[in-house]
Amino acid sequence: MQKETTPERVLPAHKLTEVQRFWLKHYHACQASGKSQADYARTQGLAVKSFYYWKKRLQQIGAIDADRPSAAVFHKVQITPAAFAGIQCQVQFGNGLVCDLRGLDAAGLEHVLLTVSRLSP
Repeated sequence: MQKETTPERVLPAHKLTEVQRFWLKHYHACQASGKSQADYARTQGLAVKSFYYWKKRLQQIGAIDADRPSAAVFHKVQITPAAFAGIQCQVQFGNGLVCDLRGLDAAGLEHVLLTVSRLSP
């Protein structure tokens, strides 16, 4: 189980500067958004370089944990025959495993997705 870091558990919020609290708030919002850090920064009108700089600074002062590989996240999908027609797909996992889904019908894809969803991280 990955430990979630909050500003109160690592470094008291009152010990952070206003700028550090600003970037810490954005770091946590980014984590919750499910977006990449670059996408989050762009959608918030933040300079991507600044986002990465402040993430590193917050790690250095102990306000957030250093990056660790994140656990896989699964999203619920609705499979309909009309939406599925003609789709050719390959899924490449972080460990290098490639799952080739080309040529599957909707029932086959549903079976693969159900099987994968039962795997523990």
